Amino acid sequence: MKNVFIALAGALLLSACQPGSDRAAPAARPATPMESGIDFEGMDNAVRPQDDFFAYANGGWVETTEIPGDQSSWGSFNILRDNGLAQLQTIIDRSAADARENDSGAKIGNFYNAYMNEERVNVLGVAPLQELFVRIDSLGDHDEVAAFFGSSNELGLDAPFQLFIDRM
Repeated sequence: MKNVFIALAGALLLSACQPGSDRAAPAARPATPMESGIDFEGMDNAVRPQDDFFAYANGGWVETTEIPGDQSSWGSFNILRDNGLAQLQTIIDRSAADARENDSGAKIGNFYNAYMNEERVNVLGVAPLQELFVRIDSLGDHDEVAAFFGSSNELGLDAPFQLFIDRM
C-alpha cells in the first residue's frame, strides 16, 4: 500500500511538470520599456564602476550641474523641494484668488490672505500676542517654565531646545 501511494504521488508530480495547452500565455511585454528613474545622462561612462563608483554614477551630473548662488549645496532633494514649493504656491494663489470656491479652498485662501495682509498686521501690532505675554510674565518657577515649554509646542512655538524621537 505504501509503495502504491508513493508511485501515485510521483506520477502526479511528474504530470504537473508537463507543459499543457490550458496554461495561460505569458504576458506581453510593454511596447516601451519602463522608466527606471535612473538619470543615465548624469553618469560618467568614461569611469569604470569598479574604479570609482561615485564618479561613474554621478560624474556627469557633478560636471554639468552648477550650485545656485543662493544655496550652499544642491541635489535632487533640493530640486524636489523647490518644485513642491512652486506647486504649493500655485495652489495657494488659486485658492486666495477665489476663496469661496469650496470649503478647503476657502480655508487655504482665507488663511493666506490674512497672512499677507501687512496693513492689518501693522495696525494690530503685538496685540494678538498680549495673552501669551501675560502667560509668560506669570511664570514663577522652573516647573511652570517647563510646563510652558511643553504646552508652547502645541501653539507652534519652539522652546529653547527640542525634545523628539528620531529614527535614522
